[in-house]
Amino acid sequence: MMQLRSLTQPGKRQVERVLEDGGRVTEIDASTIREYSAPIHGVKADVDGLREVLADITDKYDRYEHSIDATAAEPVREYLNFSRHIAANAGLWHWLTVSELNEFVYYRWRESGNIEEKFLKAGADIYSNAVHRLWWGAELTRDGNDYTRTKTMFRQGELANDVLDRWFARYEPAAKVVIDELDGEDSDVISDVTRDLKSELSRYSLEVMQGDEIRTLVNEVLEAHDG
Repeated sequence: MMQLRSLTQPGKRQVERVLEDGGRVTEIDASTIREYSAPIHGVKADVDGLREVLADITDKYDRYEHSIDATAAEPVREYLNFSRHIAANAGLWHWLTVSELNEFVYYRWRESGNIEEKFLKAGADIYSNAVHRLWWGAELTRDGNDYTRTKTMFRQGELANDVLDRWFARYEPAAKVVIDELDGEDSDVISDVTRDLKSELSRYSLEVMQGDEIRTLVNEVLEAHDG
């Protein structure tokens, strides 16, 4: 089990400079990353085991394939088995992606055109950081050890993008209902419905809504779009 660490703001700036100059984070010396990161006391995870699993997964897919996410999300959540409170530490994800899982990040995202955010976004933004998005995508959509819904979401690139990029996804019942109801829909429909749903939900206190109430609202928005 590895002691987890958090990349500091000076460390983040060091990484930003390397990326802005066209370099790779793999060029940053391990001692530098250690100097610019701090231990998260009492928090450990099997990062070496996760790295091996992710390497096995990438061996089975072409580079940049979004299907990688559907297979990788479950082990990311299982191997990084800590609380949501710990997961809210953006520096943790910066350290993990820059120091420990950088080859996976490059394999999945190198040609995305926004590689910096895949290393250095996190926190309230659960869409961008390459590993953070998999952890939260799995956490908000799993049913205990059942990751069927997680895989459904990540297999459909537009569904994963639009669910994780909308603020209502932070509320677990909403994320699950939206995935269930929009599974298999055309990407344009998914984009339009999640956009309109975001607008509709702004008039409600989402945290007090039950799953059935959210489902009814999603279907109303979907029917209005079909009409």
